[in-house]
This record gives sequence, C-alpha cells and structure tokens, in this order.
Amino acid sequence: DLVGELEALRAQEPLRERLRAQHMLSLYRSERQAEALAAYQKAHAASASGATAIRIASALYKLNRLGEAHEAYEAALKQTLLGADKKLANDRVAEIAAKTGTITLTVNEVGATVSLDGKPAGASPLQKPLRVMAGSHKVGVTKDGFTPFESTVEVAAKGAVTVDAQLKEPQKGAKVSVTIK
Repeated sequence: DLVGELEALRAQEPLRERLRAQHMLSLYRSERQAEALAAYQKAHAASASGATAIRIASALYKLNRLGEAHEAYEAALKQTLLGADKKLANDRVAEIAAKTGTITLTVNEVGATVSLDGKPAGASPLQKPLRVMAGSHKVGVTKDGFTPFESTVEVAAKGAVTVDAQLKEPQKGAKVSVTIK
C-alpha cells in the first residue's frame, strides 16, 4: 500500500516537503478524499500556495461539497496558478455555478446564529450568499432573547433566493417551557 509506505517514510523524515506532497497526492488518488483534504488544509495553513489551494478545492469537489468547492476554486484563482490548474479552476467554477444556486440571507439582528440544513453557516450578517445544490434547503436563525426563525426554500440551479429573517422578541406574558432530559 503506497499510502502506508509514504506515511512510514514521513514519520522517519517529517521535514521532507516532497514526501509530504507525495503522501497527500497518494491519499487523493486512493479516493481517501477526506484525509487528503485535511492534509492539504494543514499544508496550506503552513505555507499557502496556488498548488495547495487547487488541491483543497479538488478534494472538496470529489467529496461533493460543491458550495465549499466553488468558494475554494475562486480563492485558488486569486493565487498564482499554472496553466492546467488555472483552466481546471475556471472550468470547475463554471460547472459548479451551473449546478448550484445561492441563498442571500438578511437578518434584522446582528450576531444571530445562522444554520443551513441543520449545520452552522455563520453569524449575521453573512458576508456573502450561501451557495447550495439545487433543491430544498432549511434556513434557521437563532439569537438569545428572540423567537427562532425557520424557513424552507427551493433553490433552482443557477437560481438565487433571498430570505428575510425577522427575529422577534417573544410576546410579553408568553410562557417559556424548559425540559431537562
């Protein structure tokens, strides 16, 4: 197993950059995308480059995390990329844009927690629209002292949806129930 051999060599000589690069590539080519992504992100954090940026984007693409992949390819295009990598990034940005849409979220309260399909998506105000696969998506917004907001939206490929989340304070005299399990 090539990945195992490279892991052993890296353990013996952890500072050899070429071994680290070969190890990351072997993970990627062995369809171990999640492990490759983690390795690329670690390498990029240590020394950002167009090469690591394009590998991160490609691993996200292979994991079918297209919203994140689109963002990563766009970020890679802002770095120095060689011909084939630049073409790949441009092609993938166009391909992903054709399969996805965006959700622009406005929230009347700063610092509210935003979730998309039950997963954290940031705090309001969001810096940019959320890129999502075409289909149905659940948007949630919560903030202490306010009634939670939830909405399900349909997003078409190449489409854009705007959601206006108005958080409201609970009505005076409303009862709050807490269940401890």
